[in-house]
Amino acid sequence: MSDLQKLLTRLSPAFPVGAFARSAGLEAAIVKGVVIDRTTTQQWVGGILAHGGLRTDAILPAHAHRGSTDATILQDLADLCLALTPARERHDETTITGDAFASAAKARPSPVLEILPRPCPYPIAVGAIAASHGIELQAALTAYLTATVHAQCQSRCV
Repeated sequence: MSDLQKLLTRLSPAFPVGAFARSAGLEAAIVKGVVIDRTTTQQWVGGILAHGGLRTDAILPAHAHRGSTDATILQDLADLCLALTPARERHDETTITGDAFASAAKARPSPVLEILPRPCPYPIAVGAIAASHGIELQAALTAYLTATVHAQCQSRCV
């Protein structure tokens, strides 16, 4: 199995790192009647990709990918990520999922696992680990964002 396939498997909402539980506000939008059909779902997802949390969650793994060999850069990114997640639920969500993702990645050891911050936010873990396995940045970001949107829709739209 290629490294990209392994990343896709670990990013799957079905993989046991807890990503299936992330709704990024979609669940509340459904309850409030803001998201009611395919069109409003597309608008919601497009909005969070262009202007919301998923935009930030794409920027952070990109920087973690580029700085994957530097513990200081990864720690600074983790600190920034956690500063951008002031809600306790979001903080717990990103650190629990990130730590679980890093733990799952131990199946294929890499030096980056030794320098990841503790706790490690999910976007930082994904970016750094993808880089350590030689997965190109664009492929890693596409996989990460696709899996995140799938997780939201799988758990909240079915």
